[in-house]
Order: sequence, then structure tokens, then C-alpha cells
Amino acid sequence: MARLPVPGQDKGTWGDILNEYLSQSHDADGSIKPGAIGSSQLQDGTVEASKIPDGEIPLQKLSSVGVARGLAEIDSDGDVINADGEKLISATSSNATFVTYLKHDGTPLEGTKVVVITLTEDEADIDNVAVYDSIGDVG
Repeated sequence: MARLPVPGQDKGTWGDILNEYLSQSHDADGSIKPGAIGSSQLQDGTVEASKIPDGEIPLQKLSSVGVARGLAEIDSDGDVINADGEKLISATSSNATFVTYLKHDGTPLEGTKVVVITLTEDEADIDNVAVYDSIGDVG
């Protein structure tokens, strides 16, 4: 098992011992190996959404599904509903819907945004969510 060198006891081998220890979680270039950091090493709020690749977290793993300031579910009619099953946005509605966007710190984002939700081919899950500044940017 890899270990850290012991001062005064690893004369002539401390570099090899240290390199073996570091190689457990680091590549030769010093970068952290994929999979070396797990959920137990992360503190709440330390991973930004921009650092998570698209499609890497299944909707069921998000703790904010169906709650205020979180994600809402889509029912069998294609309507967006909240946790109580109340319709928030109708799939057949042609009315504009305005949503308040919040920054990471919880403060409102200024201006109006357009949200495009793309479903998977079988329409069983959300494939992608894109946010645009105006309807003209959607394309």
C-alpha cells in the first residue's frame, strides 16, 4: 500500500515513496486522475453546473425535482407540473410564459429568457435544456 515518506527513515528512497503515494490519485503530469475524487470528498455547493458535462446527472438524482426554484416534472399530457401535480405550463398553450431565473447566489437574473426543452426520442426524459436571450436566438 502506498504511503507518505517518513522523515529520517526513508533516506535514499523518499522520492520513490512519495511518487508512488501521489500516483494513487494523480497522473504523471500532476492532474487528478478521473474517478479519484468521489462524493464523500466534495462539500455541498462546491461544484458549479458549468463543470458538469451535459447528460451526466440523471434527473432522479437531483434533489430539487418538483420544488420551488428547482426542476418540474412533465406529466403524460406533456404539461409541466410542480410537486403537487399542479399544471405550471400547458403543452398546448400558445401563451407566453415568463420564468424567474435565479443566479447561483439566489438573486434574480435581470431580463426575459427563452427556455427550450428537448425530450429524448422516446419522450420519456429531458435530453437537453437550452436558455436563450430572445426567441430570435433559437435555431
